[in-house]
Amino acid sequence: NQAFRFVSGSYGMISLGDQRCLTSGLQSGAPLTVQQCTNAANQRWGFQGNGTLRNETGMCADIEGGGRGNGARILGY
Repeated sequence: NQAFRFVSGSYGMISLGDQRCLTSGLQSGAPLTVQQCTNAANQRWGFQGNGTLRNETGMCADIEGGGRGNGARILGY
């Protein structure tokens, strides 16, 4: 039961509300994680015109293998 919420702006942090934010790694293919919010570029996300969710480092959130079940990993590409 993840309760993420978009914080603010065209790019902003996606937070659980307890100072933990959705965070991408620095390498393509690494899973997204929940880390302490630092307002770093890899924690600032924005919805793009093509429907993708991308952060300020250019990483795009992608569900591994198009999975729809519980526990599907979300990777950064």
